[in-house]
Amino acid sequence: MGTEARLRLASVSFAHPGRQVFDHFDLEVAAGEHLAVFGPSGCGKTTLLHLLCGLLQPQSGQVLCCGRPITGISTERALVFQDLALFPWYSALGNVAYGLARKGVPQPEREHRASELLARFGITGAEARRHPHALSGGQRQRVALARALITAPRVLLLDEPSAALDSAAASLIQSELRQVQDDAGFACVTVTHRVDEALDSADRCLVLAGDPARIVFACDLRTTDRTAVVAQIRTHLTSNPGAP
Repeated sequence: MGTEARLRLASVSFAHPGRQVFDHFDLEVAAGEHLAVFGPSGCGKTTLLHLLCGLLQPQSGQVLCCGRPITGISTERALVFQDLALFPWYSALGNVAYGLARKGVPQPEREHRASELLARFGITGAEARRHPHALSGGQRQRVALARALITAPRVLLLDEPSAALDSAAASLIQSELRQVQDDAGFACVTVTHRVDEALDSADRCLVLAGDPARIVFACDLRTTDRTAVVAQIRTHLTSNPGAP
């Protein structure tokens, strides 16, 4: 790639008990780039995110962020889980400000910064004071994204971010996220089954399949007609069954 890699997997091998997930797998993601990852269920997409986050360590090879080996979790890499994992006892504002509180940022400053970031995702006023159970699915997704981004990570990792949303809400959130990413310059990796919405904001995409997983299709969306890419991705997804 022509741009310096923010994330890099170099000849990575990883196995779960009874299954080799990756075998000498290579991948790079540049700073400011949004990579969408597709693949059948069980092919290794979430394992890929966990390796990039530092929740898992490879059996061989290296996973690097900014040229340094990833040896564990870090605030420079933020992962948004599929179930969002919002704190039910905090308001939307409290959830987003939590990371700043852990860093010792004074309350007035952290609430101001959290309010500003929530506003970027369209959550203001009384909505910011509501607890997760009183928010819509789209609002909870926005809160989870803002909470992940409040500490200015270098990398954002998303596991099925729009699984519980309708197409209109998913597309809107992807658009909001893209605007924030363009301003902040973090690398983003999204694992999803939602092809159309993901391609609206991604720069590159790939399809994982096989056992062990390999890249069976990859495309730079900045230089390719996206309509044709959607059809190719769906062909690969239907022709490559999930892992046993």
